[in-house]
Amino acid sequence: MANTITVTVDPLTVNVGTSINADNVTNTDSFKLTDSAGKSLGTATVDNTFYSSVDGALNKNTTAITTGAIDGAFVKGTFYRVITFKTDNPDFAKDYVLNNPNVRINEDGSISFAQQINVQNSSLATPNIAVARTTTGNGDGLNDKSGNQLFDQAGKNIAQDVTFGTDYFTNYNDVFKGTKPGKFTTAGTYYRAITFRVNPADINNNTFGTDAHLGKDTVSYVQTVVVEPDQEQINVSNLDLNVAVNTKDNPALTSTDNYTLTNSKGSLVDPTKGIVLGKQYFTDKDLTKPAKDASGVRILKAGNYFRTVKFYLVANAGSADDFDKIGGKYNLADNSVTFVQKIKATTSSAIYKINNATVESDVLTTDSELNNPEDIYIVGKDGHTIVADGGISFDSNIYSTKSDAENQSNPNKDVDKNNKFTRTGSYYQRVTVSLVDNGVNAYDFGGDTAVDKDNNEVTFIRVITVNPASSTGGSTGGNSGSTTGGNSSSSGTGSGSSENESNDDWTYTPIKGVVTTESNYSEYTLNNQNNEEIVNRALIENTAWKTDQYRTNKKGVRQYRVATDEWIDASDVVFDQEVTDDWTYSSIKGVVTTKNNRDSYQLDSHTNNPINNRKLAKNSAWKTDLYRSNHEGVRQYRVATGEWIDVNDVVFSQGTADEDNWIYTNINGIITTKTAQETYALNNQANKIISKRSLAEDTSWKTDEYRTNKEGVRQYRVATGEWVDANYVFYEEPVATGVFKNASKVNGIINLDRTSTVYKLYSKENQLIEDYSLAKETSWKADYQAEDSDGSLYYHVGKDEWIKAVKGVHFNIYAWY
Repeated sequence: MANTITVTVDPLTVNVGTSINADNVTNTDSFKLTDSAGKSLGTATVDNTFYSSVDGALNKNTTAITTGAIDGAFVKGTFYRVITFKTDNPDFAKDYVLNNPNVRINEDGSISFAQQINVQNSSLATPNIAVARTTTGNGDGLNDKSGNQLFDQAGKNIAQDVTFGTDYFTNYNDVFKGTKPGKFTTAGTYYRAITFRVNPADINNNTFGTDAHLGKDTVSYVQTVVVEPDQEQINVSNLDLNVAVNTKDNPALTSTDNYTLTNSKGSLVDPTKGIVLGKQYFTDKDLTKPAKDASGVRILKAGNYFRTVKFYLVANAGSADDFDKIGGKYNLADNSVTFVQKIKATTSSAIYKINNATVESDVLTTDSELNNPEDIYIVGKDGHTIVADGGISFDSNIYSTKSDAENQSNPNKDVDKNNKFTRTGSYYQRVTVSLVDNGVNAYDFGGDTAVDKDNNEVTFIRVITVNPASSTGGSTGGNSGSTTGGNSSSSGTGSGSSENESNDDWTYTPIKGVVTTESNYSEYTLNNQNNEEIVNRALIENTAWKTDQYRTNKKGVRQYRVATDEWIDASDVVFDQEVTDDWTYSSIKGVVTTKNNRDSYQLDSHTNNPINNRKLAKNSAWKTDLYRSNHEGVRQYRVATGEWIDVNDVVFSQGTADEDNWIYTNINGIITTKTAQETYALNNQANKIISKRSLAEDTSWKTDEYRTNKEGVRQYRVATGEWVDANYVFYEEPVATGVFKNASKVNGIINLDRTSTVYKLYSKENQLIEDYSLAKETSWKADYQAEDSDGSLYYHVGKDEWIKAVKGVHFNIYAWY
């Protein structure tokens, strides 16, 4: 009696798009050919030719062959393929009984089984539909197709085109019901149809959810349209200006050149009536407290002031509510809108030099040597005098101590009735200066100067040094020393009698300011005291230098002093009042190399404060173009704009002829290559392309340095001696990960499903954020992922906001919501 055999091959169910080489498709471990005792009688192999019927598969009928897969991926349908069991028994048909219509015994003793394959639709295709936005009376943005896509399970956009319905509804459910449409004439939320044109095969291979409306080659959904009020835009700058001197009108208070009021259609200002600036000023923004020191186009004292700016409008420009949103007050009577403008008025630092005097003991206190107006120099920021005509007055009283001079006590204590000094040594004299109109309100003079605002005067105390009379009985006279004022207690002008009384062909004037080189040339030459060009010394373009003097000769040449015996032509620089600091600067050209005592060395800012997260690695070389020192003996080299390193942390060497002409700057960031091409070239240290080395598109790399040259080329370093052009990449600062570890950059979307109503957020210190969370059915962009100490995964979705990858949190390449 023949034994009964059993073939165990279950039907196969897969999704559309599954590869025919997938493990669950090719695995034969569950395929069995056994006798009644359960003994295995053969091993199985798979033939991935697909047939439309069982008979077609068992007979291998070519007319029954069907398309079960395209490009190696299953398409929707029911198919059959042959599973073959190889046996070693040529008399298998005689020895065994087959009771399965899906099985056939072949002449060579092998067994063929027709396995059914059921290919079903993939999971729900997901639309990404952007909210359309426009403004009242405007159709801009309604036909923007960007952001509208239809994704299949693999994340592929299957939409070939997108069109929009022209009917608008106020109710979401009315869009596909044939309800009479409405029109948006006011701001609000509306709905319309959005239709994706899709290949019929993709419609057949996907399901689209209950919200979709399917056609032969279209899938339609409802799109939200938000209509907002046409927002007016105002440009009325808050003003920062210096208070007026000499009662002159200030142009900044009269011009309306840059004042605009617009909406999306253009200007709202009536060109025939224009803009009117208020002539009354107030000290409060509510305009309840009139200002005493400002009116019309003049402000006489420092402080914050407020005035009105009135725009006359074109017809139908807007409503009171529209203007109220941007801080304006609408007047229906004259069709205007008025705004309040803030004006900040500040003083300037006066630049002054008060010469001390040195005389011999036989000079009278009334002599002209002690009453010489040339000893007094006071100018404003523009270099023009601010002393009133005939405004310098030397006190006829002489004081023995500075305190007596300040308090005007014990005058002429050591002066006899004939106005002669009764002793040698130091004396003190008051010098009172009347200023141009409003000068005391317009300028600062420092703490050592007495300011009389009522009389518009300032008083200085100067030193008179009395030496013994010479043996010849003559008087050497002359001025010596100086007291330099201004907005600083520093006496850094370096101006004294030796230069003011120079016998050369120059006239010297003390100033206190900064000169900045022009940018027409890469560097500018310097001249020495004799006006001869200094070899191998120049100032680089667009660099700023302190100056304490300028000089002019009979030919009209003007030069500024930027260092001892170093002068630059006025035509090569722009002068401005000094931003006071306590440093002396020198132009250099060389390289500083950090020492190796520590791993890194701190960088300081221009104001000599440590820069957070900015250090130079040990044994690293940096170009330097500027050196500075202060009165405390601190010395520093500049290695980048606004970045200085202490001389004790580096070794300086002169630049060599084979320098690469790059300026290097330390950074800590990430660059990501663009997607315009598949790969991007790398350059070596000498800026030559590295063969067989490139960066792939849309990949991210850490960078610790960038460099720029005179041609403006910028490159980022991604490895030792390997640089990529800045035009090929996007740069960003790294995300602070706090206590999280194993951080890596990602580029995707976090989708939150209905598993939870809300999802908790955590800070980078892994502390729960109590104030807010993320709602269900929302999507968020993620740029980093990291792990906590337990290995749990988190995604970065905000400035310091991380979400834990719990149930309901899905990372994908497209947004679900």
